[in-house]
Amino acid sequence: MKRFLSLLLVLSGFLSSATAQAQPQKPGYSLSQSKPLLWPVFKRGKRGEKVRVLQALLNARRFRLVVNGQFDAPTENAVRVFQKSLGLPVSGVVDAQTWEKLVVPLRRGSRGPFVQAFQMLLAANGYRVKQNAVFGAATQRAVRSYQKKAGEGLMVADGRAHDWVWCWLLGGMNTTD
Repeated sequence: MKRFLSLLLVLSGFLSSATAQAQPQKPGYSLSQSKPLLWPVFKRGKRGEKVRVLQALLNARRFRLVVNGQFDAPTENAVRVFQKSLGLPVSGVVDAQTWEKLVVPLRRGSRGPFVQAFQMLLAANGYRVKQNAVFGAATQRAVRSYQKKAGEGLMVADGRAHDWVWCWLLGGMNTTD
């Protein structure tokens, strides 16, 4: 499915103009400016485990949100403040530019709230890992398993949580074959 969508996007001239890169071309997705990734768009009203991950990522940036899985007014306001602090367009909507500033690369040995948010994301995708804020052997195995299963040959199964892994686990996709 991911390969089909990628091919469809490329064949339709999706990447051919600068205007196309500035605007989402698939409803619910936002194109990265630097990588062939379509990040999911989260906005007010969205609910679920992946919104909990967003809230945990914002809390890792020193916000104090209730992690309730609802993209509510406090979450939207935190996103706006985060966007403004980094000079991003302030919309309150989590798009590719915002995701790429929110997520951080992680690997075995990483510790802290970003790891815990990533472990929440793995759990939201059906992987059984302790949400203990320690990127240990079990988390690394889960990432490798995901990379092998979902990577379709586009990801090296190195067990690291880089932007491709974050994006795909959040529900995004690549735009290349």
